[in-house]
Amino acid sequence: MVTCQLFAYGELRRPAVQAAVFGRALTGTPDCVVGYELLEVTVTDQVVIERSGTHTHLSAVLGGAGSRIDGFVYDVTDADLADSDAFRPDEYSRVAVPLESGVTAWTYAFNPTPTSTSADPVLTSPTDPGLDDHRHRLRNAIVNCALGVRNIGWSADSHGHSRHFIAAVALVLDDTDLQNDLNVTRRSILTAWSVTLWGTRRGRQDQTDELILTRAWFERCSASVADSVSPSNTQ
Repeated sequence: MVTCQLFAYGELRRPAVQAAVFGRALTGTPDCVVGYELLEVTVTDQVVIERSGTHTHLSAVLGGAGSRIDGFVYDVTDADLADSDAFRPDEYSRVAVPLESGVTAWTYAFNPTPTSTSADPVLTSPTDPGLDDHRHRLRNAIVNCALGVRNIGWSADSHGHSRHFIAAVALVLDDTDLQNDLNVTRRSILTAWSVTLWGTRRGRQDQTDELILTRAWFERCSASVADSVSPSNTQ
């Protein structure tokens, strides 16, 4: 069963690589992510090299004005995402990005430096400018969508968004009926979004820390919706 979308821009577009990773070739739709550019990365993970056939991979990094990456968006399952995660070395983080088509999809961005941790997870929020900008864009998208849904309902605003994104908006709106329809809980939404917001390493640490960072981030989103504040003016 399809649960979300995956945007591929490099090796994962190749049918042979898809067969090695997912056990089948995927059928995709051309799309692009705006605000990112490609960086050539040398991979040292032997499993990744064997499955892709090359040690040189492309990775998405935040770019300047006018930057964009063309690729394909695929409908995938949670199991597919797990296989895709396993294909990526630790230097990559899976992040949710808005595509030009209006769809919100998973993709992979280069994150070579792990974020250090301390005893107080609230004081160790990642300070990488790329991740900060990524979270700011996501907050804008979620809060603006939630405001629209609050005013005119879901039917006019849910089209084109992934299940993952809709679950986040449902959490911000405290829409438990929709959460039940999606077969998700508050905890499962927060757990899934911890990786989206903080990257793989820090997201897993936040899960260990009872999702303190992710809970606080969503509480700020909910407060913006409650106050009808445009998130573009908040940090």
